[in-house]
Amino acid sequence: MQPAISIDNVSKRFVLGSGVPNAQLREALQRLFRRDREPEEATTLWALRDINIHIAPGEVVGFVGRNGAGKSTLLKVVSKITYPT
Repeated sequence: MQPAISIDNVSKRFVLGSGVPNAQLREALQRLFRRDREPEEATTLWALRDINIHIAPGEVVGFVGRNGAGKSTLLKVVSKITYPT
C-alpha cells in the first residue's frame, strides 16, 4: 500500500546572526559604508537533517519533542509553507 505522506531525506537549515539590527537608518548606513568594518559572523542551525517519515492512510501520528526540536518546521515543510534546504 502506498503511504499517504512520504518524506525522504528532508533537511532545513537556518542562518542566524547574519545581520545586526539597527536602531536607526543613519546607523545602518554608517555601518554599511564604514571601511574598517569587521565581517559579521553567522551561525548555521539545522532544524531538520535527513528526516525520513512514511505515514500510511488512516494512521494517526503525533510529533512530540522539546522546544526547538523541529516539530513546527517539519509541519511547515510538509505543508509547503517553507521549503527544505
